[in-house]
Amino acid sequence: MKKTLFIIAGLCLSFLTRSQTDSEAESKMISNLAVQVLSFPQEKLYLQTDRPCYIDGEKIFFRAFLLHASFNRPLFNSRYVYVELINPADEVVLRQQIRIEEDKMFYGALSLPGDMPEGHYRIRAYPLYMENTGEESFFRREIFIAHPHTSKTEMETTFDFSGKDKVKVGIRFKDRKTGNTCFPKEIELETANSSEKISVKSDMDAWFYRTIDLKDTETRRSLLVSYPDGANSFSKFIHIPYPNTQPEINFFPEGGSLVAGQNNRVAFKALLPDGSVATVEGSIFNSKGELQANFKTAREGMGDFYLETQDGESYYAQIEYNAQTVKTSLPTAEANTFALEVSQQGEDLSVSVRRGKEVPFTQTYLLIQNQGVPAFFEEWNFTENKKQINKQALKSGVSHLMLLDEKFDVLSERLIFQRQENNPKIKIQSNKEKYQSRELIKLDIEFLDLEEDTVPVTFAVSVTDDKDMKPDTTTNILAEILLASELKGRINNPTWYFGEGNEVSQAADLLMLTHGWRNYHVREALQGDIQLVKTKPQASQSLSGVLKTPIGTPASYGIIQMTGIGYDFSEAIEADKEGRYYFTDFEFPDSTAFQFIANNKKRKPEVEIYPDEIIYPPVTVTWGQKTEKIKGKTKTEEFIDYILKSAGQYVQEDGIRMIGLQEVTVKGTQKKRRTRIDNRTHIMSEPIRWLSPEDIEKEPLFTVADLMSRLKIGKICGIIVNGILRVSDNMEALESIVHPSDIAQAEYVTDRVDILGYTSSSGIECLLVITTWPPGYQSRKGKENRHLINVLPLGYQKPVEFYSPRYETELALKDPTPDLRTCIYWKPNGTVDQDKKHQVEFYSADAKTAYSIIIEGVGNKRQLIYHKADALITVE
Repeated sequence: MKKTLFIIAGLCLSFLTRSQTDSEAESKMISNLAVQVLSFPQEKLYLQTDRPCYIDGEKIFFRAFLLHASFNRPLFNSRYVYVELINPADEVVLRQQIRIEEDKMFYGALSLPGDMPEGHYRIRAYPLYMENTGEESFFRREIFIAHPHTSKTEMETTFDFSGKDKVKVGIRFKDRKTGNTCFPKEIELETANSSEKISVKSDMDAWFYRTIDLKDTETRRSLLVSYPDGANSFSKFIHIPYPNTQPEINFFPEGGSLVAGQNNRVAFKALLPDGSVATVEGSIFNSKGELQANFKTAREGMGDFYLETQDGESYYAQIEYNAQTVKTSLPTAEANTFALEVSQQGEDLSVSVRRGKEVPFTQTYLLIQNQGVPAFFEEWNFTENKKQINKQALKSGVSHLMLLDEKFDVLSERLIFQRQENNPKIKIQSNKEKYQSRELIKLDIEFLDLEEDTVPVTFAVSVTDDKDMKPDTTTNILAEILLASELKGRINNPTWYFGEGNEVSQAADLLMLTHGWRNYHVREALQGDIQLVKTKPQASQSLSGVLKTPIGTPASYGIIQMTGIGYDFSEAIEADKEGRYYFTDFEFPDSTAFQFIANNKKRKPEVEIYPDEIIYPPVTVTWGQKTEKIKGKTKTEEFIDYILKSAGQYVQEDGIRMIGLQEVTVKGTQKKRRTRIDNRTHIMSEPIRWLSPEDIEKEPLFTVADLMSRLKIGKICGIIVNGILRVSDNMEALESIVHPSDIAQAEYVTDRVDILGYTSSSGIECLLVITTWPPGYQSRKGKENRHLINVLPLGYQKPVEFYSPRYETELALKDPTPDLRTCIYWKPNGTVDQDKKHQVEFYSADAKTAYSIIIEGVGNKRQLIYHKADALITVE
């Protein structure tokens, strides 16, 4: 933090030296910007995956890069990152918590269930600290998940919107290879807004028709289509389009305002209701219907035109789209406003100001900030009204120009984008030109121009089979960190804007004109209103809740003990006067259960535990229909071959795949038997005496003495409650642990006590093993056990190993099991040695093909690493 403070202080000093004046107010304003960055350091997150396409049952391997938003350096304030998989119905279906490892990196995997419907899913990743800046700042990436059986079937769809807030869906199925019609007996439909499954039967032509209630304006428009058919079962998400196909056109005058009496540059963006872009042509008219300008889209629904405005005149746009006329009003031209005008000329920015005729000459400033940090500040000179600024003074990425008045209120603003070539170049050298299958491949990776810095270089490496899939080229760490994360709204294919040529530069400028910018609280800081964080960085796991009396009021006094089941960890604290308790400064891996037990002053179990619900950020940002298609050849025989190949590899690694079978009802006589409800104590031999749940239901326990009598226990050598050793040789303490009415099962064990982990050397020769009623189960007394409960919170994920076979022996080389890997190699935690090199080794798979490699990471001095090498390796 001190180093960051020095960096910002030094930057502010250099900015102030550029100012023509050095007033106290100006110095205070610049200082406020620095204080804002320090008080509210913002995070950016990028997630690299091993590949863009998966089948259900596989693992999605990933590396998360958590960076300081203002400096693009690794940030370690947050100890955990949450990675979620969201289905097309905007439901979180998987969630993992990964922690920063000893190597100061975040990486892990999402294990896909074996019965996931096919469709376009998205990954969402964030630390909890990012809730301060809203879900828009979370990382999101789309992936395609296929199903081996579903992918063999093609689905035809029709949609009829003749009824308001209703849609008639038509569906028919064909074999993707033969083109023959498929005839399932019945299908099930499930919308994103209802968990009810609708059964539909087909007509004589194998079409399935069903009218569904769906509001015309509803944004969640996914439909899950499925039918069980053994090995040919089908399950897939499809998107229901909007009934209205008219585009919405928004106009964005450069600088934010139309200045009356000036020739204004106006950008526009045309979007369809589902968020996809529209290609349009149109004209601008004044209130008299006189033609003023023509326009058409240049890229991604965006374009621009110039409009000479007159004071008191209004303007509208008219386009023809799909035989429909669309009219949209333009913003009103104003005579008392300013507008920044920017053009890029070689190495310089040319900045000028359009000023309305009614605007008086007052003290005005130009401020340029990048990622919340000021990069340029100077009083504006209206006598020249043009400023040339060297672009080398600005950082790579999005910069924000702001025209300020004498009180530092914003008069006009403009975004610009520039890419400066400062990412390190990479040289990859293989030990051979061509390889055979199952041959060792060695790659020497050299970073040629890394700058010296104390920040270590880290990166992830992915090697994929070119025949199976093309790497996702629509996004990368450069595009996400420097561009997409700086703007509001969705950007299709952000990597395209990092290309070369006038077309790219012009389209990038349109992007700046039509998208809002990420909020670094600059406006507030200019006025001295420093914004502070509400959610602090998560440094450890925590569990909290409230203790209540049996009548439901907060317990004025209570002691609660938390024990990690299976771990030598236990902690007891006293709740506050409102009954609140809070455990922190601990962490355990996922699937760790915790037992809580609470007592009052008299150490009696007459208090109840109510844990706080752990609430994760809701899914509020919807993506609608996928516009950038996965580069996975989703409708060709090649893609089907890839799916079948992946399914074969899955079976080899994980065993037989679960397939959906039609429901069968089997009738028979159930054999009654007594079974334990406790699976946590792992007793290998039968107890000498026990009380089953059925026994206790028939004859409830009222006192501890009653329990001792029915089990014929003279003394207690040890007590285990729900798998945890609580006391030894102390019957009175048992009453403070568990109320007799909460006991669901009791066992007295004298044989093979060591099986439980408590050997005779510890002095324990017999055990009373007690299991309480599960949460939510009402005993005969009608009272749910709440003074002793178990919880299973989300813990951090243990490292997950990437499967990579080694063919080091003759036996392994001749193994008849086919090697069907699609991702050949994955390493999430690469580093460089003192010579700025890194070596990777892996074995080729069986297919004759070529391999591509992608390297993404973080270098020194704000350097971001991205390198893609197509067909780098050939396997013959």
